[in-house]
Amino acid sequence: MLAITCFIVFCGDIKNIAKINSIIIPILIYFTLYVGILNLKYINLGSFENTLNKTNGISWAVQSILYASYNMILVIPVLITLKDFIKSKKQIFIVAIIASCIIFILSSIIFSLLTDINIDFSSLEMPVVYVIKNKFSNLSLIYGLIILIAIFTTAVSIGASFLNNVSKNKKDYRIKALIMSVASVIISNIGFSNLVKILFPMFGYMGILQILLIVTIHGLL
Repeated sequence: MLAITCFIVFCGDIKNIAKINSIIIPILIYFTLYVGILNLKYINLGSFENTLNKTNGISWAVQSILYASYNMILVIPVLITLKDFIKSKKQIFIVAIIASCIIFILSSIIFSLLTDINIDFSSLEMPVVYVIKNKFSNLSLIYGLIILIAIFTTAVSIGASFLNNVSKNKKDYRIKALIMSVASVIISNIGFSNLVKILFPMFGYMGILQILLIVTIHGLL
């Protein structure tokens, strides 16, 4: 059902996708901030220390870099499409600063949620969903719905941006959109956690290479 919906959206106007994100993303941010406020009474500094003590410094640093570069593989097609909406370098700078601050705050909230549970995260496909379900059960249905919508909007944003960059014409665009939607159904049978294990390191190293190429080409090194 989600694949069919994505295909329908792909064949529409990309401006509609931007409008959808302008509604969903603020809701996701507000909800995360709300959960963060509720979680303040559960925060234990000892839990932070235990989490940090269990972390291998080098491994943590490498995984952080891989995660950031992995996301760049997904983000860059969207950023290319945004050139139609953001015209000046000043706008780009302001948006980058605001987005970075928001991501830092939300990441800190998520980290604080995960430090106070006694379970191996590697056994969970979506750790935050597990935390919400166990700590704030009355919000679990709402959060599940928000996550589902967020996954959908992410898929259509990245997918539409990719299709716009690789398609020669409208017919080619629709054919590739159909192939992508059908392929997503087949690949989904592998399982979310298995996909992460396979794609995370591979896309992470590809992302590092991509960033280096972009920086080098634009003479920033």
